[in-house]
Amino acid sequence: VVASTHNVPAADYEASDRWDQNPVYRRRSIEAFDRCASILVLLEEFRDWFPARLRERVSVVPNPVAALGPVADADQAEARKVILGVGRLTAVKRFDLLLSAWRRIAHAHPGWSGEIVGVGPEEASLRQQIDAAGAGFPARLRGVTADVARFYESAAILCHPAAYEGFGLVVGEALAQGVPVVGFADCPGVNMLVRDGENGLLVPPGSDRAANLAEALGRLLGDPSLRTRLAAAAPASVARFAPSIVYDQWEEILRRTAGSV
Repeated sequence: VVASTHNVPAADYEASDRWDQNPVYRRRSIEAFDRCASILVLLEEFRDWFPARLRERVSVVPNPVAALGPVADADQAEARKVILGVGRLTAVKRFDLLLSAWRRIAHAHPGWSGEIVGVGPEEASLRQQIDAAGAGFPARLRGVTADVARFYESAAILCHPAAYEGFGLVVGEALAQGVPVVGFADCPGVNMLVRDGENGLLVPPGSDRAANLAEALGRLLGDPSLRTRLAAAAPASVARFAPSIVYDQWEEILRRTAGSV
């Protein structure tokens, strides 16, 4: 048996504010690890969560990442005027911070808009936040889609203010498609994909996250050359997660595991 875990282990297997916490699931999952020949995690730092007796069975295999649509050239990228958020509308994704930050600076950037793609339990609260900002506030909830690539194609920036990620798949998808990313420096699963000043911006948490996020977004919106440079570097920054590379890692682990029994 090969176990594949796809979140921050502490968020799945310890008490947390994750939306589907279940004590029976947690207990049985932890017990099951002892019976697995191999355990896969998404990031090297997640290995340390496991007890010493299991760590030799733990291997790191990231998610495969590929562009879902065409990568825009510099002229096309400059025409984009959208700050995009993508993900399930839950508290851990903290899209309320995106809206709070955007509300602080939207007046200084006419022609730009904020769009959030996804559905979830925070939808009503986020909609109230948009309504409270007034009729002229350029932000929309776009609901669920089967074609997220078209939203990446229209975006100049992906803003992903999540508290944690097992592996920020939408972050990887955006980078692969040439969209620079803004996220928080203390967010696991984002800070290993975003290189500050190279393919995006990592925001210091500080005492006022919304203000710090607004400052980072304002910096990017006001500096087209910076956006262009970050966008140009984005696809190559996730090349190591190309499907062919990750599939080979999976195959090597499966062969090694099967050969050990």
